[in-house]
Amino acid sequence: MPKFQKTIRKGFSLTGRTSQLGTPVTLEFKQAQPGTGIVFERNGKRIPANSRTLQSGGFLKNSVLGWSSIAFREGKTRVSTAEHLMAALKAGGVDNCVVRINGRNVPRFAESTKEYIEMLQDNKLRQDTVRRKIVVNFSRSPYLMSTSRQLGELREILAKRGIPQQFFDLSDRKPCIVIQHPNPKYPDLLIIRPAKGFVISSGFGYFSHKALSKTQFHRMEVNLANYQQQLMEARTLAFPGIKGHLARPFLKLGEIKFPKGFRLHGIDAETAVLAGKKSNAQLLNDPQNPKEKVRYADEEIVRHKQMDLLGVLAAFPGHFQNIEIFAFKPSHKFLIESLQKLQQLGIISF
Repeated sequence: MPKFQKTIRKGFSLTGRTSQLGTPVTLEFKQAQPGTGIVFERNGKRIPANSRTLQSGGFLKNSVLGWSSIAFREGKTRVSTAEHLMAALKAGGVDNCVVRINGRNVPRFAESTKEYIEMLQDNKLRQDTVRRKIVVNFSRSPYLMSTSRQLGELREILAKRGIPQQFFDLSDRKPCIVIQHPNPKYPDLLIIRPAKGFVISSGFGYFSHKALSKTQFHRMEVNLANYQQQLMEARTLAFPGIKGHLARPFLKLGEIKFPKGFRLHGIDAETAVLAGKKSNAQLLNDPQNPKEKVRYADEEIVRHKQMDLLGVLAAFPGHFQNIEIFAFKPSHKFLIESLQKLQQLGIISF
C-alpha cells in the first residue's frame, strides 16, 4: 500500500437502488484535499466518515445476528448502509473524497462493490504529499494476551468457537489484543496481532441453520488486486419472506423482533445470498443462473463479512501497517464499539 494519501483525479457519479425501499439514489464523487478523509454531503450538510461519527445502523437491536449496517451521523443528518462503499474506497486506496448523496441510504449494486472499483480505476487517483499512518500500540492494551498462560486461554477461546488451529496459529507466540462480546452467549470475537502487511481474516457460520451450519474462514492481505479477486463481488446474506421482496432481512432467532409488515424491496437473488427456513439445507439462489449463483466457491458469505470488516476499518483514516485483524461472527455494532474503545484507550492512534 502506498505511503502517501490519495484522492480521485476527477469526479464521477453512480446510481443504484436502496435495500430498504428499492428507490434510486445517486452518489457523486468529488476530489478532496489531503487530510479531508471521506466526507458525505447530504442536503447541503457534511458528515465526516470517521470513527467519531460512526455508528451501527439498521433494523435489528440486541439480536443474535447483530445490526444490519454501519452509518455516519453528524447532528440530525445521517447516511446509512455505507459499509460497502467504505470498503471499496479503502481497498481502492482512496483517503480523501467528498461523496454527495441525494438520499439517506447508500444504494446497493448487483455486483456488490465491483461498480465502485471499476469507476475508481476508470477515473484514476491522484497522489498527494501527506503520509497515511495508523499505529497499534500493543504495550498499552488491557486486552493484551502475550504470556504462555494467556495464550493458553486464547486457545480455549478459539476452540470453544470451533476455530481450527491451522487457521489461527498461535505457535509463533505473538502478542494478541483480544476482545470478546460482553455477553458470553454471543460468539463475537475480535483479535489484533502483528503480521506482515495489513491482513484481515474472518470466520462465519450459523450452526442452527442447515444451509449455513459449516463455519467458513478466509484470510486476505489488503491490496487492490486481492480485493478484486477475492472480495469485490461478495454479496450480503438475507432471508426472504416472499419472492421479489425481503420480508425478513435476517432469520428469526432468539431475540430478533421485526416491525409488523416490515419488508425490504431492494434485495433479491441477484443482489444477495438468500437462505430460507432453518430446515432448508439449500440456499435459494438458482445455481444455474449466473447472476444468482453463489460466488467464490461457496465462500461468498464469509468474504462479504470481510468486506463489512474492511468497511468499518475504513472509518479509521490512515493505513494499518504490519497488523492482522481477525473478526469471528461479528455484528457491526460489536466491531464499531470494540474499535472505538481501542481508539479511546490510545491503542489505535494516528
